[in-house]
Amino acid sequence: MKTLSKVISIILAILGVITVFSLFDLNNLKNEFILKIITLSISNLLPLISIAICTYCLEKNDDNYFVRVLPIYLMIPICLSLIIAIFNISNGFMVDVYNFLSCTYLEIIALSLIFVVKPNNIISTFFRYIAFGLFGLTSIFAIILHFNKTTIDLTNTVYSFGSTLEISKLYIIAIIAQAFTLLLLYITNYAFSEKIELDTEDIDYDVIKDEARRLANTQMNNIYNLSPKTVEPDRSASDKGMMNINNQLGQNSNVGTSKEQAKEVYVAGSTLDSLMPLSKGPVINGAMQEEVKEVETTPVKEVDTIPPNLDIKEQMKLKVEQNQTNINQ
Repeated sequence: MKTLSKVISIILAILGVITVFSLFDLNNLKNEFILKIITLSISNLLPLISIAICTYCLEKNDDNYFVRVLPIYLMIPICLSLIIAIFNISNGFMVDVYNFLSCTYLEIIALSLIFVVKPNNIISTFFRYIAFGLFGLTSIFAIILHFNKTTIDLTNTVYSFGSTLEISKLYIIAIIAQAFTLLLLYITNYAFSEKIELDTEDIDYDVIKDEARRLANTQMNNIYNLSPKTVEPDRSASDKGMMNINNQLGQNSNVGTSKEQAKEVYVAGSTLDSLMPLSKGPVINGAMQEEVKEVETTPVKEVDTIPPNLDIKEQMKLKVEQNQTNINQ
């Protein structure tokens, strides 16, 4: 479709330039080639307007099927008009087809204008349906008038489509009603729009651009400048009363913390002796004394050769050696 639009735009530009500049000098109308160009431009002005409207809808990403079909349909009579003008064809099948397709140019323009509007409320939707109905009615009247014109004196005999004057009157009424319907469709679609309307005079576009730029920079920084997240250790109390190292060795440690206030202790004395008994003489090993007593009470067959003036430890050592000697013997 874009390729076709490019070709049409080039042809239209050429026809427009030749037509406009040739009208400055009326003597150019005597030139047969210039006269054909002017005739082609005027005769194809209505289908070119319809094609321009359809391309506008396509530029707005309109997915309507008829918006794509109408330009192709309208290219048929345009091409036929070019062939007829170049080869000077005055009658025949090609001329009849061109006349039949060209009789609905005005209705095709009305249909293209209907497709432009996207109804956004009930009132405009209602007028859009009326416009479609009037399009069908005017198309039927236009086709009937075309056959009444081409069939000589057969309209009132074999092909009786009614009086040409009456159909022409109904056709004109339908065209006027179609025009008013299209005007109401466009106006009501804006007047009763359900969208939120903003007053552009109260909008500061510089502030909006700065805010959009700031948000975009923030999003880019969040995407490409990822900072490592610091995870705080869980210092909550451990389950089941077990010791949790996270709550015992950190800043919030509760080791050594008492839940109750310490109570004062009164000591009934001024010295440490009242709290802890202290020895005032040499320390005597009671267990050692018991062993010594047992040894002394044990009858010894051998003569005690231990000198009496030895220390008790030396005496015990000698006693043990003597007992060992006796056992070996």
